[in-house]
Amino acid sequence: MRPIKFEVPPAFASLPSGGSTLNSRVQAFELRPFTERLLTTSDIPYQYSVADNERAPVDPSNSISLDTMLQTLQNNPSSIPVQIPELPTDTPQNGLDPTQTTVSAHDIPGTSGVEAIGPLPKKRKSEKASSVGVQHSQAAFSNQVPETFQQPYVSADTSIADSSMASRDVYPSSAAPTSPLPSTSPDTHKRKTAPDYTDALVFDDPTRKSQVALEGLTNLIENVFEADDNLATDTSGVRGEFSSVWAVDGPTDDPVLSNEYLIRLESVLKRVISFNVYPEISIDDILRLQKICLKSVRLGSALHWNGAEGLLEADTAAVYNDVSTADNSLKAAKLIFLTMLGSREEKQICSEDIIKETLDLLSGLIDGLFIPLIPPVSDMESLLPFKKLVLGLLQEMIRVINLIYQLLELQDVSETVISRFEFVCIGVIFAETPTFNKDSYLGIANIENLRVAAMDVLAQIFACQPEQRTFLLNEILTSLEKLPVSRQTARQYKLVGGGHIQLVTALILRLVQTAGSLHLNQKFASVSSVPQGDGAEDNDQQSDERAQFIQECARCNSEALKSSNDVISFLIERVLKSKSRDDQPYRGLLDLFTEDFLVVLESPEWPGAEVLLRSLAMRMISFANNEKEPALVCTMAIDILGTIGEKLLLLRHHDSKLPELTASASQSDMKQIGKVANSILLYLHKLRLVDSTAGGSFGYFMTAWVALLASLDVEAVKPVVDGAIEKLMQKASSNTWAAKENFEDETPAAMKAKYTDFSRLMPLYKLYDRIFSEILVSLNSERITSRTKGLRVLSILVAVDPTILMIPIVLSNVSSRLRDQSAQVRDAAVDTIGKFILTKPEVTQKYYLLLCERANDTGTAVRKRVVKLLRDICVSTSDVSIEVEITDRLLRRTEDIEESISELAQKTLEDIYFGPTKKSAESDELGYKTEVDGRVQILLQVRERGNKDPKIVKLMQNLLTGLKKKESDGGVWAAISKVMVENLIESVIDWTPGKKVSLQSLFGLLALFATANKSLFEAEQLVALQSYLQHESPKDDLATYYVLVVFRNILPTVGAVRSKFSTEVQQILLSRLTKFNLRELAEAVPCLWDISLVLKDTRRLAATTVSCLKMIAPNKAEALSGHFKSYEQDSVKVENKVIRLLHLLGMIGRYFNLEEHIAMFQSVPGIKGRSVVEMIVLTLQVFACAQCVPAKIKKIAIRNIGNMAITHPQIYLSKMALRVLDDAWESDDRELKNTVIRMLIEFVTHDQEKADQASRKRGNSEETVDIGVLKGDTHKFANDGVSASLSQRYLENILAVAIDSEDDYALSATLLLEKIVTQGFANPRSCVPTLIALETSMNPTINALAVDIHRKLHSKHESLIDGIYVEGVRRAYEYRRLQRSSKQASGDESANEDDSGVIVGSNADLMPLYSLVRQNRNSKRKLLTSVVRSFDFDPGKLVAGVPVSEAGADDRDLRTRHLGYVRYVGYCLARLDLTIVEEPYLIVHGLDKIIGSTGMTVLMAVSDLLGKVSAPDTDAQQLPADLQQQQQSLAISSAIIYTIYQLRQHIRQAYSLTEHACQSFTSSSKPSKEYSKPPATKSSSIAPLKLDWICLQNDFRNPAVCLRVLATVRELMANVEVGEMKYE
Repeated sequence: MRPIKFEVPPAFASLPSGGSTLNSRVQAFELRPFTERLLTTSDIPYQYSVADNERAPVDPSNSISLDTMLQTLQNNPSSIPVQIPELPTDTPQNGLDPTQTTVSAHDIPGTSGVEAIGPLPKKRKSEKASSVGVQHSQAAFSNQVPETFQQPYVSADTSIADSSMASRDVYPSSAAPTSPLPSTSPDTHKRKTAPDYTDALVFDDPTRKSQVALEGLTNLIENVFEADDNLATDTSGVRGEFSSVWAVDGPTDDPVLSNEYLIRLESVLKRVISFNVYPEISIDDILRLQKICLKSVRLGSALHWNGAEGLLEADTAAVYNDVSTADNSLKAAKLIFLTMLGSREEKQICSEDIIKETLDLLSGLIDGLFIPLIPPVSDMESLLPFKKLVLGLLQEMIRVINLIYQLLELQDVSETVISRFEFVCIGVIFAETPTFNKDSYLGIANIENLRVAAMDVLAQIFACQPEQRTFLLNEILTSLEKLPVSRQTARQYKLVGGGHIQLVTALILRLVQTAGSLHLNQKFASVSSVPQGDGAEDNDQQSDERAQFIQECARCNSEALKSSNDVISFLIERVLKSKSRDDQPYRGLLDLFTEDFLVVLESPEWPGAEVLLRSLAMRMISFANNEKEPALVCTMAIDILGTIGEKLLLLRHHDSKLPELTASASQSDMKQIGKVANSILLYLHKLRLVDSTAGGSFGYFMTAWVALLASLDVEAVKPVVDGAIEKLMQKASSNTWAAKENFEDETPAAMKAKYTDFSRLMPLYKLYDRIFSEILVSLNSERITSRTKGLRVLSILVAVDPTILMIPIVLSNVSSRLRDQSAQVRDAAVDTIGKFILTKPEVTQKYYLLLCERANDTGTAVRKRVVKLLRDICVSTSDVSIEVEITDRLLRRTEDIEESISELAQKTLEDIYFGPTKKSAESDELGYKTEVDGRVQILLQVRERGNKDPKIVKLMQNLLTGLKKKESDGGVWAAISKVMVENLIESVIDWTPGKKVSLQSLFGLLALFATANKSLFEAEQLVALQSYLQHESPKDDLATYYVLVVFRNILPTVGAVRSKFSTEVQQILLSRLTKFNLRELAEAVPCLWDISLVLKDTRRLAATTVSCLKMIAPNKAEALSGHFKSYEQDSVKVENKVIRLLHLLGMIGRYFNLEEHIAMFQSVPGIKGRSVVEMIVLTLQVFACAQCVPAKIKKIAIRNIGNMAITHPQIYLSKMALRVLDDAWESDDRELKNTVIRMLIEFVTHDQEKADQASRKRGNSEETVDIGVLKGDTHKFANDGVSASLSQRYLENILAVAIDSEDDYALSATLLLEKIVTQGFANPRSCVPTLIALETSMNPTINALAVDIHRKLHSKHESLIDGIYVEGVRRAYEYRRLQRSSKQASGDESANEDDSGVIVGSNADLMPLYSLVRQNRNSKRKLLTSVVRSFDFDPGKLVAGVPVSEAGADDRDLRTRHLGYVRYVGYCLARLDLTIVEEPYLIVHGLDKIIGSTGMTVLMAVSDLLGKVSAPDTDAQQLPADLQQQQQSLAISSAIIYTIYQLRQHIRQAYSLTEHACQSFTSSSKPSKEYSKPPATKSSSIAPLKLDWICLQNDFRNPAVCLRVLATVRELMANVEVGEMKYE
């Protein structure tokens, strides 16, 4: 806020000053005009000052506080003479006469002192010094001004340019000392020594002091007039001598006053005005003085400025001369405005012509010099010599504008002048400002000082000229787009308590507060007078006066609300007209204004912020969830409501001591509230004593407080309310009320706290519930952007109060948004919870499971955010169940398709479980082991989950295997892993049946460590586990299996050094070989082989194999004979024996290499074959092919053939193996087919792993080139091509199984298809149609797998496969139709068909296919065009909807298949989320083609057919056979056409396509920009595609139904105008 001039009451003279000047700007309680105000130095702490380079105020320790002054005046209102020390009698150094009264010539805003008057010249004879009215003058303090304040900005005797030229530097670093003031020539006018008025100063006689000032001004004016008279030629034509009153370097023919004389005149005039003796000056003298000063103004107005270019292009001397002239002109303008500020009634003093000419001067300088220099200038170095000159002019300009501000308050000015003022000031305020001070030539602080002065003028115009308010507000608002939107650049206005806002924000606040302020000092009531007469009449009178006062306050409040609504409406309208956020600056400005209003909301100096925010909040509430508004507007509204709601929530959490202002308030509550309100009023009153610009704050707060009181219609507190209103009426009527108040020394911080408490009573505070409600409503909006923004805003509120998440309705909404269809919304929901879940354990318990679900989210950003959040929760929580669940989810994310997420999850798990511990093994071994044991317990529980989900075991294995590659942590993981292994083995040894952790879990985790890293185990640990090889596990217990896994991986590394131990283990395994189950056998057999290699003894294994062949030989003979006798006699025993032997032989054939012992096998009768492998395969083949063998044994035999083929691929090249596989594919046994599929999956997977391993080995090895491979040795490639051969041979069978169902069999086939496609064993064109069909599967696993396979093929072979997408769409329809029929046959209730005639569901659509091509415009066009084109058909070739060659007599599905296809694909197209405007136009365009050609053909045929039938109700059975056939065909064709038409209308309405636009669309290869934009959001009122009964009709065998369809379609389509479609 800007400092102004005030008088100092005489009572302050008695205050102890400590020998220093009173440094306060004080105004009497009875506010008088500016003529009674004296400019003094201010040290008021809450005074606003923007300039950083102002002089520091006098030390407050040597000054008297404002409160002390006011308290003194309260206690002693009478005038007490001020004791002024005697003036020094020594001759001053400047050579002035001792009789002269010397004072400072300094006049900088914020500081002032007694000015030098100089020798008092002789009065003119025609006039006498009048002392009339001197007795009315008021004493002002007069003291010697401290030396620091004696120096003006420039020398008092020289101009700015003179001072600059006098120094070697362009402008002196410090001001030159004050030089003696020139006097008139003694030869021209003899002057007497001025009377000695020292006594008057010493004894502080107000009369004598005012007389000194008055006579001083009179003498100065006399000197000017005498010098002016000398310029006139006498009768002889001789001109008088040129006086030193005139400027030396000015024009000689019509000279202007010198700077020093202008300064002396200004100084003495201020004293005269302050003593209230200004009216004693002759009006003619004042007008003549104005006329003389006007010469300087005109001289300055004649200058032409051209910004930086003008300064650089002109000569230096010319620049100095122009600056000196402008400086002189501004000083003259100051003197002119000062003459207008005295309390005189003569209107001619404020001449409009003079003001206009002065404005010309100001406008020329501002527009030509200052505004061009405000933005960054390019050649700043060249302009530096003139910088101090220009800054000096800028300071003078600010002083002139400050005088204009005072003039507008005291004098009525014409509308023309007001308009000039407005345009000049608006231009200053909205000039471009540099971002950084180093880029500013004038300095940002100096620029802001100029803007503050301009702002004061505009605010004063707004206050004093109500008729100008609308125009002024519009001008300000329309100029807002010139403001910078950068927060750093925009916010330069410093606030009282710290911080910054925009200057325009402060201006708007002042305007609103001014509009809502009462006109103070008008008599609203006579309540202070003693009641006379009847008491009832007095009460009635007081009641009427209160009503009148309340009505006036209500009017002011309405004015403030109207002004605030105008501001907010203007900003919002401009935002609504902006096409995007970056298109116009108003969106950014609206955010800036909102933030600024919130910054000052708790400041008592800015009560208008509340009404502006209230207006903004109400408008935003109307927009937030209005579906008629654009999405951008709704999100903007929610965003702003969140910002306001955050502030209001902070106020709610403010520790308020005030009661609520409700209907239940008591009188004590009202008194407590009234005390706070009165304190705020008193604070604002004191503030306006030192700053007139604070008057609006005081006035508006009073009206707001009255409005609150008037709104409380409670009888119990009515006396208190009436009393409070009456007191407010007194305060509004007079300023004397403050003298009766207790002036507490309230700091701005303490007052801000009180105002914050009071603001909770304001209407804005009560809007929080509505704002919060709108935010919650937005969470359920149909718009994705609104839901997302609502969650973002909710997170802002939760940051203030995390308990919000515990509110049931909030919990419900956030939970539902975690499962939202939009990934963007889900991400926002996760972010909302994630920011605060760690600080509230109860929130963690409620939300962690929902977050864990989101770990599998389809959105990449959502998964990534969830992984980070789960990491933080896992680290901070101590709940083991939460840690286990989170670990499970993080493990699954280690195989995320997004590499960054998988790496993040992997690193997170490594850091949590294998990263550094809090305790050190060296310093705290027990604590270290305890911490590691805690990690082990969590891993054990996670591993236990792997018993039900084998995928977890695989993921844990990958995690541990990846640790071995980690070397950057210095081996921390290895040390912790070893401790974990030791811990697990100790737990195994100490395990008892009553333990919480099962033995299976312990061994399971050990097995993972053993598989991942063999170096973690030692020989002694393996010896301790030997006894568990003989452990008899229950049927479902896998402990023995995991022990075998450990031994298989670790034993080869320790067996060489402990041969005895290896022998014992071999013996145990051989003895239990026939007792192991299949899983255990898969580990025991390779373990045996490894031990035998270590012991270099494989003969025992050969003998075991021979023994197995001998044991199965009898059963083999029975199978060959075709009669399985033993099975018939004891099926269970024989089955178990044969199955176990077959498994054992398959494992032996896979892992053992016993060719060196082939002689042992050949010596056994009945065993044939050229190799041991062939002997075993032939044995298995017998059981696989024999018809008498039970199906279960046959599957086991086939499975083990495949098991052996993994290590001996040539088996699959043999005729006997191929015959086995062919028979399996040709059988109807789905389980047998599934067995073959799983065999092939395992074989292809092993083949790929072997190839990958060889590739890695070649890439990392420096081995020499294999010469055999280069030469082409056949055995080097013996096994190559087996997988490709099998894939190509059985691809059609695999595809058929994949689309035959949606169960596990189909999943197995899809998994095999994925292996085949990934390794490139099949033509992509053969697989893509099936994959498109599988993408519609209701089985989520199959669906996701098919989408993944298709994505990989699309990325590699897009141009190859995009031509068969339509075939894929047809196959998708057939697939859905087949699945519906299968489920209906099985009685599955989920098979109930929807309107499309097939099961659509959440996955059964074409969105996955569209998602793949959506990034490529040509691919999208090709897909959509081809799909729509597939709707077309030839009615002449249809018999009931299908080609004649395919038609069956009674096959209803076949006859209506094309109709079903159109229905299904129509539903899918309607559900697509199209990305650009061109796409819906393409669909409508293609549909119009079909309707315009085929549709018209069908409709004409329908008309011809119906013409042959007399009436629609004619007995259709009597029609000839050919007509019945035609009728049935046309009925189905009509249903198809009508379905196409309904789809067309649905697309057009959903995407808001007009008929004209559809007709104008042309399918071109290069779309215009109009068609490349995103389409309009689908209308929420448009439901999913709904078809009439005609389109849903499936049975057309009834002739009556066919006739009804034909008649209805003809009637419906007849209403369609031909011009509505574009027929081609």
